[in-house]
Amino acid sequence: MRSSDGSPELTAPLIYKGIKFDDVNIYEPIYGGGTAVSADFAVFTSAGGARNFFSGNGTLGGAKAIAIGEVTAAELKRQGVKNIAIPRESTADGIIEKILEEVKCEDSEG
Repeated sequence: MRSSDGSPELTAPLIYKGIKFDDVNIYEPIYGGGTAVSADFAVFTSAGGARNFFSGNGTLGGAKAIAIGEVTAAELKRQGVKNIAIPRESTADGIIEKILEEVKCEDSEG
């Protein structure tokens, strides 16, 4: 179960291996475009969300991008974002851990 905008990267390996599955879309995202971020971090939980943010002229300012995984990070890179962190685990807890790590790094540099 996932978004109607779900990435083919999730299903392609299953198809390749001949694994039968149901790809059930349980919601359709409604995108509203991006805005200027005035925060230390901007969290992106999907490639579609990242694409929408930047297609709506969203800007990160000085915010560091946190991508939930490699597919989302790749989209951020396509959008020209260079300062991207990826959590070890693609979960809400993983994102929180990554932000806390980044804050500790910033504190130790200053």
